[in-house]
Amino acid sequence: MQAEVLLPKTSFSPKSNWLEREPQLRKLWNDLQVYEKRNQENSEGDFLLHDGPPYANGSLHLGHFVNKMLKDFFVRYNLMKGRKVDYTPGFDCHGLPTELEVLKLKQDLSPNDLRKECFKFSTKQLEKQKQQMESWGLFYNKNHYATTQPSYEAKELKLLYQLLEMGLLYQEERPVWYSPSSKTVLAESELEYQNVQTDTMYVEFYCKEKDFYFPVWTTQPWTLLGNKGLAVNKGKVYQLYNYQNKKYVVMKNCSADFEFCNGELVDEFNGDQLVSLKYLNPLDGQNYNVHHATFVSEQGTGVVHLCPAHGEEDFEVLKWKEAKNLVDESGNLFATNDYWENSFEFMKKLTQAQNMYLRSEKLSHDYPFDWRSKKKVLMRLENQFFLKLDDLKDKALGQMTYVQYSDTASRNRLAKAVEMRDRWCLSRQRKWGFPLAVFLNKDGSVFMNDESQNYLVKLFETSGSRLWFELSVEELLPESLKHLSAELTKCEYTVDVWFDSSASWYCALLEGKVADMYLEGVDQARGWFQGSLLLSTAKRNTSPFKNLFTHGFVVDDKGYKMSKSLGNVVTVEDAKKSYNTDMLRMWVLTAAVHNDLKYGKEFMDTVGDHYFRLRNTLKFLLGNLNGYDKEGHVLSEKDKDELNYSNMMMSEFSVYMNNMNLRLAFETLLNYVKDFSSRYVDVQLKCDLYEASYSDEKRQSRQVVLFYVTESLLKVMAVLTPFLAEDAYQHLPKNLKNYDSVFFLKL
Repeated sequence: MQAEVLLPKTSFSPKSNWLEREPQLRKLWNDLQVYEKRNQENSEGDFLLHDGPPYANGSLHLGHFVNKMLKDFFVRYNLMKGRKVDYTPGFDCHGLPTELEVLKLKQDLSPNDLRKECFKFSTKQLEKQKQQMESWGLFYNKNHYATTQPSYEAKELKLLYQLLEMGLLYQEERPVWYSPSSKTVLAESELEYQNVQTDTMYVEFYCKEKDFYFPVWTTQPWTLLGNKGLAVNKGKVYQLYNYQNKKYVVMKNCSADFEFCNGELVDEFNGDQLVSLKYLNPLDGQNYNVHHATFVSEQGTGVVHLCPAHGEEDFEVLKWKEAKNLVDESGNLFATNDYWENSFEFMKKLTQAQNMYLRSEKLSHDYPFDWRSKKKVLMRLENQFFLKLDDLKDKALGQMTYVQYSDTASRNRLAKAVEMRDRWCLSRQRKWGFPLAVFLNKDGSVFMNDESQNYLVKLFETSGSRLWFELSVEELLPESLKHLSAELTKCEYTVDVWFDSSASWYCALLEGKVADMYLEGVDQARGWFQGSLLLSTAKRNTSPFKNLFTHGFVVDDKGYKMSKSLGNVVTVEDAKKSYNTDMLRMWVLTAAVHNDLKYGKEFMDTVGDHYFRLRNTLKFLLGNLNGYDKEGHVLSEKDKDELNYSNMMMSEFSVYMNNMNLRLAFETLLNYVKDFSSRYVDVQLKCDLYEASYSDEKRQSRQVVLFYVTESLLKVMAVLTPFLAEDAYQHLPKNLKNYDSVFFLKL
């Protein structure tokens, strides 16, 4: 009689059936409270991943998916490692995009009604985004933080007051980036640079005492109306040319190509001989001085025109206290009542009439745009509140040396962003935002009073920041100070939304906590990363994060940015119609994540091959575990070697995860599965499994290895492909399951 052949037997499907199976597994995790209960059991230290709050304004897109999945890899890894994980989702709710969206829906709203509608809108979007995150099967704390929560706002106000008392927050009138389209000032982090073509102009100014002309090149001809000085570089060499009975001074080897540079070279001297000379400005008939500035280079003529109202460097050189804006809040030039961008022909005719026009030419260069409205911005003189960074940024750079980075570029990008800033303009001129809640004296200075500030912090904690806008000065003062109400006014500015989110380490975390990880896109070097680092350094002289991980943007398979105009936008919902969540997670794992992530069929086909190799391997393993008794059995050398290989795989996986190298962590899993099949799964193994009885020692000893390998794979895959891992774990023979979920295994 022929012996029974024990073929593999399991109900684990070779297909993922994700549309049906994923909701079932999510329900299992929720019903069992897997994340919460595993956290309660863990005792191997803590892991705090602080969420950079996405803007609560519309649906989450594929870029958000990448960000949340990257965070989920580290959350699950640390959870499986036995650490207590703290990951609370955050939401950034103030700001211009919400304000504009509400104004599209409802016109003619009073400021207070606008703020109420914005709060409703952002709250609705927040809940919508939470539902999307829930459908992705993420592990996180069920509570959340939002920049509009009263508890958050009270701490934010307290931090503002502390910066004010430290002398870091100050008020000053100076040129700042201003957006006529949004009617508010902007910080450097709110600018996007685009290549544009500009009409530039060369003009000349006459120096009577030396009888020569300064030729000057400007990319903003309209600012000539506010010229109050010229700048040269005293460390550079200048040349004096005589051409057709006129003399011109230019920097040696300058980029400008004029006929007079082919004339008679009269003299050559250092730029310091030009400093303090006077010249005539024909546009206002006044004489002004020549100054030294290190930023003057060979670009143009080596002589720079200075307009202190519309140039930050110009203002620093001149410190011209009487400077006045040339444009209004809508961007219209006072001289023409026309938009500043349309002033070139006017300036050409004006300078020609004053016999100072030399020539014009077009220039292609990068120019800043408002990141929200996508319209050009300009420098405009504004009385604003600034955070002083000159000393603070050096301290922040010092704190960066204690941080571990996911890649060198992340460190360099952040360092460059910090180094480039001398101040942070915190005030904004919008209605929907966190108020810059300070009282002003009649002369415009800040009213400093501890009792008043403490009273306002408590009010915010109870009822939120809306009280600042809705109550009178008298109502906002404590009883003992109400007699001062007639002498004080409220600052009407709101605070930069980057301050809102960058204060999250103070407003959303427990006092004194330093996050183990910050993880966001590369653009946050100029935004959340930088702001958080600066504020944390200012407050407690430490970085808010121990590890920093950055990722690129999602682009299409040709490398183009996804946009509606190109018709290449892929939503998460679209992607999940064709691919399960684990396959999308694997796409993130296989991408060069620190650069742009390409998404397309070719990449997903490769991911599909990886996914089904893993699934089929699990099916083989599960199918051959029937009858395994988990007793001690004698192992062959080959069996022992395979256990060692499995241990090495898990060890290498942990090393790469600890080093934040997700790609190599995933490759470690793939390589092991591939090698396991070729190294261990052979004819002899199948004979030992299929041709013996359930109790046969050879079969049982082989099953020791198969079970150990299965558990090892499930532990790693629980981090990387959680749905696949849980699905497989639920199909283990009952006698081999010690827990209700794969996430109670110990990695």
